Amino acid sequence: GALAAEVYATHARIALETRDWAEFNQCQTVLRGMHSRRARRGTRASGADASDASEDVVAEFAAYRLLYAASQSTTAELTRELRHLAREGALEPGRTHEYVASALRVVKAAATRAHVAFFKAREDAPEPSRCPGFAALADLSTNAVRRDALRAMLRAYAGSRDGVPVAFAANVLGFKAFGDDKKAAAALEAYAASLSESDASPLLAFGVASDGTTRVLDARASLGLEPLPATRGPSPAIVVVAPAPTKSPKRANEYDEGGGKEKKRRKKRRA
Repeated sequence: GALAAEVYATHARIALETRDWAEFNQCQTVLRGMHSRRARRGTRASGADASDASEDVVAEFAAYRLLYAASQSTTAELTRELRHLAREGALEPGRTHEYVASALRVVKAAATRAHVAFFKAREDAPEPSRCPGFAALADLSTNAVRRDALRAMLRAYAGSRDGVPVAFAANVLGFKAFGDDKKAAAALEAYAASLSESDASPLLAFGVASDGTTRVLDARASLGLEPLPATRGPSPAIVVVAPAPTKSPKRANEYDEGGGKEKKRRKKRRA
């Protein structure tokens, strides 16, 4: 009934708040069955029961199930949940609730390791007051996506002498939600410190760019590579052509005089 659905929903939200995933998983499994039976009966709750079995509550926990399934090591649970929503008609164009649509964007970006799209979808998530467990469940996939994004960024900038500006790296890795660039950079360095505590994670190295002021993430040092050698002289592809020497006025006169004498000799020979 409505009271049981309300109890399970409230208990599931508290479990999400305390990060008790086992308890949440148990509650959402029961709620899934309750919401499915309600959809099959086609009944509409009214009065005091409206808040318990409303479409928003059904969509809220459908989004939660998608996010939770996407964080698992296999895709079997996610596939099962997508099929269930398709049978319920929740994925039909024009009928997809905004909570479910937001969850689908996060899930798709996480599955394809689309780093920028993932953090953009995280920013566009429903407000915590309306969907309180969305951020906590999306964070289950954040670490894996962030690690892949960091690895790709380090490899992309391995040929750079200056490294990656910390403010830019923090924005790409989803730390811009902390506010300005300074807070985002501080959050990135705190994240790097937490990674260094794990033996399986690379030790991120920070430094200063050649301008002497920009804080950067040293991609080569973080990957364990040697620094690039310093540039020595001009590139061999550049050919420097020396200008032709100009003749002094004195030598020009001698040349003219020599040329005049030669003309006189030719005239005498002809004669």
